[in-house]
Amino acid sequence: MQIFIKHRKLIVATLFGLLIVGLIIQVVGSRGYLDITINNSQGPTSIEATNQQTGEKIQATFSGGHFRKAVRAGNYEIFVKQDARNAVTQALVSGYLSQQRVDLSLVSETGRAFVGDNPAPCQYYVEAVLLSYECSSSGGITEHVAATTSTPTYTQVTTTASKYDDVIGITKTKQGSVIITKTTDLDSGSATQSASLLTSSFSRINQTLLKGIDGSESYTLASYKDGFVLYTYDLGTILYFSSIDAVAQPIDILPKDNSLSGRSLVANQDSLVAVYSSSDASDNQAAKLQKSEIVTLTDKATSHYPVTGLVSKAVFCGKYVCALSGDVMTAYLADCQSMNPVYSISHVNGLQSSSAAAYIVTSTGVLKSSDGSLPAHYIYTFGAYKFCGLNLASGSTIVCLINSRNDKVALLL
Repeated sequence: MQIFIKHRKLIVATLFGLLIVGLIIQVVGSRGYLDITINNSQGPTSIEATNQQTGEKIQATFSGGHFRKAVRAGNYEIFVKQDARNAVTQALVSGYLSQQRVDLSLVSETGRAFVGDNPAPCQYYVEAVLLSYECSSSGGITEHVAATTSTPTYTQVTTTASKYDDVIGITKTKQGSVIITKTTDLDSGSATQSASLLTSSFSRINQTLLKGIDGSESYTLASYKDGFVLYTYDLGTILYFSSIDAVAQPIDILPKDNSLSGRSLVANQDSLVAVYSSSDASDNQAAKLQKSEIVTLTDKATSHYPVTGLVSKAVFCGKYVCALSGDVMTAYLADCQSMNPVYSISHVNGLQSSSAAAYIVTSTGVLKSSDGSLPAHYIYTFGAYKFCGLNLASGSTIVCLINSRNDKVALLL
């Protein structure tokens, strides 16, 4: 009996020891060190590091340009800020107390200037003046006159377009600023659409009826190559005009999967990126079956990339294709046949691009990346303001914000 008791105690002790060792291995295996160095630190720096798998946030303030902390293993989205300078990056922290080093250089936010009160949803900045209008609607175009030493800022309706015409849009082309309007005959109900050049005094010249389009159709306008494209909401029709008096040239950028519907189109000087997706899910089971296809068109080739899930928008961002699904933007490295995810950014509510950079709007601010890579930096952080729009149509960066009085303001970045 005594031998049995001794053996039982030994077994219990061994099992307990193995349990302790297992717990230590589990803890050690699930922890690592995040080690961040700020190369150009000039004082106290705040950091927010979010584990993308668990959502756990680490917030701290540190001095001396160095931060080191043991954290749970995982992929971390990192935002560091020092006054008006900041940087954003990601780091994969492995377990077993390994160390992930990150070197960052902080970049200052872009200067900004107030350019208008209560702008309409669509905006165009030209001749140092903000114009705004209801997108693809009537009501005319409003000029936002800047304040002077003797007069406050004010608005006035321009004579650029009749208040009865629908302003399809204004965009920048090789010819200059082009405005597209739609006029509907009240008696017959027939409609025509015309293009004009916008002068420095906001008058229209060289007005011409657009050739090769359905005048009654609803189009969206975007700058492309030397001219512009007009496209329908479902991307069923995409037309290119090399100039305002050119005949429309149809563009074929349809998906291989014809069960998908058009979601968005982003045009830049030398590329088009279209997104086609399945319908919105009505239940969890349907959500698992959602799929998308990103189609890119450049001078070199047309490429098709199937993606699992519902993608709402995609853009070229440097060497990557950036796609927005829900509020998560994923940057993919794309070759001629497939896309491989490189990094993702959460809490994204806007995604746009120009030929020079990608603009990612998060709950924090407007993030700019010239080549699509991380680290990147915020060119503007919202603070107490709420975001209401970003416009790049004129080649300038206009951000719309809502202040504490619920009034809209437009800033030129």
